Amino acid sequence: MLRTISRRCQWLLLLVIAIPMLPDQRSASSAASPPIWQFSQAPIAKLEVRDKLGSLGKYTAVWIVSAPDGKQFQTKKTVERDDFGYVYFPDDFAAASEPGRYSWKCFVEGHEVVHGSFEFARHGLQLTVLYPF
Repeated sequence: MLRTISRRCQWLLLLVIAIPMLPDQRSASSAASPPIWQFSQAPIAKLEVRDKLGSLGKYTAVWIVSAPDGKQFQTKKTVERDDFGYVYFPDDFAAASEPGRYSWKCFVEGHEVVHGSFEFARHGLQLTVLYPF
């Protein structure tokens, strides 16, 4: 009789240990659920400048954007070697984008190094780049 109780206890002990190790069916079913996608989009203009040969080493680029109503917005960024320095309009300029044509210039050490323009259309962004003169 002692031997029978002992075996029953062994089985009971094994069940007590094994049950927590079984996979949770709720977590398995939630992992199989289809993904729910979210997205966003916004018209922005990415403005870039680069010292192609890295001759300046480290420099500060200053971008000035002129809005269709004549307001000007400015931001600057320090750039290393021949890396691209880039900023986003309107995000990096604390400005709002209204439909219309914008012009921009980039200055390094007080000299204009590149300029261009872009246009925010009512339904997106149309970009026109004018090369340096």
